[in-house]
Amino acid sequence: MKTIGWAAIIYTIHDAYTFGALVLLVAGELAAAYASGKRLKPDVRKKLSSRRLS
Repeated sequence: MKTIGWAAIIYTIHDAYTFGALVLLVAGELAAAYASGKRLKPDVRKKLSSRRLS
């Protein structure tokens, strides 16, 4: 029974780490998008997108 208990504890921690990693990933993506949005002015973004299209 001890091994089942340890397996359950390890699985729970592993699940928590996976969840934490996902949260960090999403938070990082949002932070990067926010930072790039603040850095680039709207008119600069339009110029960049028009250059990419042409």
